[in-house]
Amino acid sequence: MKFLRFGKIPESGKSINFLKMTNDQVDNFSFCVDIGDMEQAYEYVPVDAFEPGLSVFRVSQDGFPVLENMRQVFSVCARLEEPMYSVTGEEVGEGNDGEPLISIEGVEFIESIKEWLSDIVQSTLRRNF
Repeated sequence: MKFLRFGKIPESGKSINFLKMTNDQVDNFSFCVDIGDMEQAYEYVPVDAFEPGLSVFRVSQDGFPVLENMRQVFSVCARLEEPMYSVTGEEVGEGNDGEPLISIEGVEFIESIKEWLSDIVQSTLRRNF
């Protein structure tokens, strides 16, 4: 199945549920990411904050991300500056925002789609929300 992935795949192969972290943990994680120290950043993430897979969005037949609730709309808006990729993979669960989680095993990158998708997503969100 085809999905949309925002950002690079984390080394752990699992996305992070930031709602399971304290504000201090999130601040420390973000600071380390900003200075490029990913190894240190992951030390601030408690084990129970890792999702059971990689966070992605379903893609409609016309190439748009499927946004099933307002949390997903917010999530997409917060990630528009990140690189976007079309990927395939096996669905293994559901994330905190109701988004599909896929196994890192067998993920295949189809193409980078940031440039054209960002404009489409932003204009669609403005028109609909």
